[in-house]
Amino acid sequence: MNKSTKIMVSVISAVVAVCVVITTVVSVGKMKKNDPVDSTSVSSTTTNPTDISTTSAKAASTTENTADLLKSQLVGKWMDSAGMSGYEFFENGSANVTYVNLTVPITNMPINATAKGTYTLDGNTLTVQFSIYTKTIKNTFTASVENNTLTLINRDDGEKSTYLRQSDEQESSSSQSGITLPSNKDEGIYGAWTDSSGKQKYLFREDGTAKVTVSSVEYDGVYLIDGNKITIQFNADNGRVTEEYTYTVSGNSMSFKDSNGKTVLFVRDNGQSSSDLGLVGKWMDSSDMSGYTFKADGTVEITYVNFTVPVVNMPINGNFKGTYSVDGDRITIRSSIYSKTVTDEYTYKINGNNLILTSIEDGEVHSYTRSAS
Repeated sequence: MNKSTKIMVSVISAVVAVCVVITTVVSVGKMKKNDPVDSTSVSSTTTNPTDISTTSAKAASTTENTADLLKSQLVGKWMDSAGMSGYEFFENGSANVTYVNLTVPITNMPINATAKGTYTLDGNTLTVQFSIYTKTIKNTFTASVENNTLTLINRDDGEKSTYLRQSDEQESSSSQSGITLPSNKDEGIYGAWTDSSGKQKYLFREDGTAKVTVSSVEYDGVYLIDGNKITIQFNADNGRVTEEYTYTVSGNSMSFKDSNGKTVLFVRDNGQSSSDLGLVGKWMDSSDMSGYTFKADGTVEITYVNFTVPVVNMPINGNFKGTYSVDGDRITIRSSIYSKTVTDEYTYKINGNNLILTSIEDGEVHSYTRSAS
């Protein structure tokens, strides 16, 4: 083989080698994801879907375990370093919330009290909810327990509070003072009452607020009912006053007995003309034929004369039960008449013993007078 031939063969061999390399690169570039791959030459970082599911399940399990562990640690009573404010958590999800100088949403008046509520846990997120009169309060915290210290960080403002676990001895000797906010109500006590001298008067509203009159001087306050016991708290000229009595109501008569056994009798003041009496009670029109009886539990009895029934388009006279809700100066009344649900919306205004309802829909004005019966 001469020199020129050898050079030609070398060139051809080099070209062939280059073509093989290009073909290999192109083939690898066109390889589809589902083509078989030699595990010894290609390493894959794709996560198995089963692994993702397992990871999620483990994460959920971890959250549940954290909540279970935290709940077992939470159960019990916790108070601040002064022994005045704190929480008591129960296994069934209920809680007692104790406050010192808690501002009552209705009167903006501070009281010392223990409210009954509930709590839930989601991981280390603790949500505590309770009601003060008609106001529901809900607080969410990041919670942690270390040794005998509970730390709560408020999710809204970041405020951090710490509480110490209470032993039986600490609970019995706690310096906590205050009153308990019960959940029960007594419609019989709502309204105005005066004693035989006319110098001592009480006005009990359905929202838990009160007006106390002593020798013609009026004070705003709150009252709390627990069984047959009533606690009245108000700010007088010489400071905060707390009165506690055992009470009974029978029709238009009421008696208060203090801890010394002294009893004071009151009669219902049906001549009360203050709008502070609120909606609760019976209201009738000028003919005393149509009206409403609003109750403190949110139910209402509606008395109609010549009411046109929506189903048959026929006037009837009758009493119908329903519900009502109030938002500012608006009231919504719902009732069912046969198979028809009737919803009426009004703005309302109470002026002394007069109630004025103005229809939101057509502006029609309806007037009623408070009934003593």
